[in-house]
Amino acid sequence: MDEIGLPAYRFSASWPRVRSDGRRREPRGFACYDRLVDELLGWDIAPVVTLYHWDLPQALEDEGGWLARDTAARFADYAIAMHDVLGDRVRHWTTIDEPFCSAFLGYGSGQHAPGVTEPGAALVAAHHQLLAHGLAVEALRAEATPEQTFAIALSFSPVLTGVDDQEHREAAGRFDGIRNRFFLDPVLGRGYRPTCCPMSRTWTRWRR
Repeated sequence: MDEIGLPAYRFSASWPRVRSDGRRREPRGFACYDRLVDELLGWDIAPVVTLYHWDLPQALEDEGGWLARDTAARFADYAIAMHDVLGDRVRHWTTIDEPFCSAFLGYGSGQHAPGVTEPGAALVAAHHQLLAHGLAVEALRAEATPEQTFAIALSFSPVLTGVDDQEHREAAGRFDGIRNRFFLDPVLGRGYRPTCCPMSRTWTRWRR
C-alpha cells in the first residue's frame, strides 16, 4: 500500500472475531484490529473501518439473525465496543457494507448466508439493518470527536425509466423501489413510502 501511495485503507472488521456470541468480548479479536490500526498509522495510511460485511455471529443467527429486531441493538453495542478500542485513532467509520446484498440475497434469493428464500423476510432483514445503522450512528456520535465521520455503504443500480413502454416503466419503478429507494429514503430522512415498497402486502405480513 505504501509503495503504490495509498493514503487510506478501508477494511472490514469481523463481528464474530470480537464477539463470538454477539455479546461477550473477545480480547484477542480486538487486539488484532488494534495492531492493524497502529501498523497502518505507522505507514501514514489512514484506517477506515467497516463494522459489518455480512458475517453475523452464529449465536445471533440462531436467535433469528436479522429477522430479530434485537440484532440491531446488539450491533449498536458492538459498534461502541469497537469505537472504545479504536476511536482514538480511527477517523472514518462505515457501519454496514451493502445491506441490499446481506438482506435480499441472504433472506430473499438465498444466494448469500443464511440462505433463506422468503421475499418478506428480506424486507424485514433490510429494515433491521437500517435500524442497526441508525442506532449505531446515534450511539457513536454521542462519543465521537468533531473530526470523526460515520456512514453506511449502499450499493445502487441504474434504472432506465425513459422508455415508451408502460409495462417497462412500471417494472423499472418496482426495481428502483427495492434496489435503491428502500435504502435511500429512510437514510435521508424520508422514511418508507408505498412507492418504494412494491411488496407491501408481504412486508406487512412480516413486519415486526
